[in-house]
Amino acid sequence: MTENTQFINCYTELKKGLEDLQRQRDKLQCQIEKQHEEKALLQNQIEMLHAKLSLVNDSLVKNMATRNAYDKSIADAEAAYLKIVESSQVLLNMVRRESASLHQKVSKDFRHES
Repeated sequence: MTENTQFINCYTELKKGLEDLQRQRDKLQCQIEKQHEEKALLQNQIEMLHAKLSLVNDSLVKNMATRNAYDKSIADAEAAYLKIVESSQVLLNMVRRESASLHQKVSKDFRHES
C-alpha cells in the first residue's frame, strides 16, 4: 500500500470513529433531554402535592380543634346530666320519705279519730 492509501484508510477510520462518537453523544443527549422533562414533571407534581398537603394539614388542624370543642361540650353536658340525675334521685328519695312519713301520720291520725 502506498502512503496515500494508508492515509485515506486512516482518515476513513478516524471519520467513522468520530461519526460513531457523534451518534452516541446524540443518543445520550436525547436521553438527557427526556430526563430533564421527567425531572420537571416530577418537580411540578411534588409542588402540587406539597400544596395539597398544606391544605390537608390546615383542614386537619381546624377539624381537630372543632372535634376537641365537641368533646369538651359533650363532657360538660354529661357532667351536668349526671348532676341532674343525682339531684333527681336525692329529690325522689326525699319525696318518698316525706310521702311515707305523711302517709303514716295520716294513718295514725285516722286511727285515733275512729
